[in-house]
Amino acid sequence: MENEFNNLLILHDEPDFQKKLDTAFFSKAGMSHFGLGPNHIENRQKVEAILRDVVEHEDEAVIRHTEKYDGIRLTSEQFRVNQDDLKNAYEQIAPELLSSIRKSIENVKKYQQEVFTGNDKKCSDGTGIKYTPIERVGVCVPGASAPLPSTVIMT
Repeated sequence: MENEFNNLLILHDEPDFQKKLDTAFFSKAGMSHFGLGPNHIENRQKVEAILRDVVEHEDEAVIRHTEKYDGIRLTSEQFRVNQDDLKNAYEQIAPELLSSIRKSIENVKKYQQEVFTGNDKKCSDGTGIKYTPIERVGVCVPGASAPLPSTVIMT
């Protein structure tokens, strides 16, 4: 069990950090499931090529793929939602949905405080859980036929 846990951890000071990070990143391509059989293998290869392109060309690749697949031409400055758009979205949300989302946020916070931050949790090797703040993160939130605010809340 401990060995399995150690395989999940990717520590920045390990000599093979970049290799482990790349492996974890590209392994997620398999989660993009487009069917079984030969098409799945072909589509997985397409996803891996896109991920590789994003690793190598960063924002430029994201812009190119967003235009190709979503039909929208963005600039890297548009990756962050501006305050006016956020305000407009807030003003348009149904009060019942907003209330439900707020309750979900409360539930997740309560769970996190009880399970992680509120207790002295120790791993099997005697070390504690280490929290490292992240300055900024990008999140893909499905929003087509089934928007998932839980993705935002849990993230």
